[in-house]
Amino acid sequence: MKRFKTNANGEIPAGCKLDANAVYALVRDMPPAASTFSDKQQLIDWINNCILGDLRTLRFGIQTYLADSNRDVKNGLGGGNFLLASGCCLALEYVARIFNGGNNAEVNVKRYTEKFLKPINNKYADVSGLMWKVFRNGLVHGSWPQSIEIEAENGQKIRVGVGVEPSDPHLAPERKWSGPSLALNAITFMEDLEASVERGFAQWILDTTDPVLERGAPRLLILHKDDQVQLEVQRVLEWNSSSADPSGGKSDVASAR
Repeated sequence: MKRFKTNANGEIPAGCKLDANAVYALVRDMPPAASTFSDKQQLIDWINNCILGDLRTLRFGIQTYLADSNRDVKNGLGGGNFLLASGCCLALEYVARIFNGGNNAEVNVKRYTEKFLKPINNKYADVSGLMWKVFRNGLVHGSWPQSIEIEAENGQKIRVGVGVEPSDPHLAPERKWSGPSLALNAITFMEDLEASVERGFAQWILDTTDPVLERGAPRLLILHKDDQVQLEVQRVLEWNSSSADPSGGKSDVASAR
């Protein structure tokens, strides 16, 4: 795949020839912000109280669940391990974008990890690429962390898993399993991410001249106009009109019985 960046006038680099038979996609460096923060402290408060705050809520629920002596009784509750690990990965992706500003999320995460997570536990830097592929991509896109296998290595696999118990390993083998393994403790991951903000990243935001308020702001989704987009946007506008269905589109289940 060939990639290149235009200059400020939208011109392609000198000496770069376009293939007449190829299809090219135009990608913005970063979509424009839908709104912005008033100052850097507001951005830091958003990260602490909302981004990390949501993760703390998940941790509280997990710890409450673990403290319940009857938790093994089938009551419809789960351990929350995958959800907390997924949330940590999304939070890491967000702060890494603010820090590095690029449109390659994996590169952003690698640079944030080197700067702010490595001082807490150098294992993060040792396996940042694997963490991204195994845990972030596996959990967010497939609901499972992805086991690891290297091509042409006789099919040897590394089993992976996510725990939340205090005794569960973090960035270490799971000794309960046979064969190679890599385990992530979601609560330890969350607390290390929290520490990375408190011990370094928050101060970096205050000191930097980078456009962090824009990087951290909610993005504006710009859609290409087509029949399906127009139809769905029109439906949303109808929901906002005074004649909108007061039931919110919910069917009357009770009356149907």
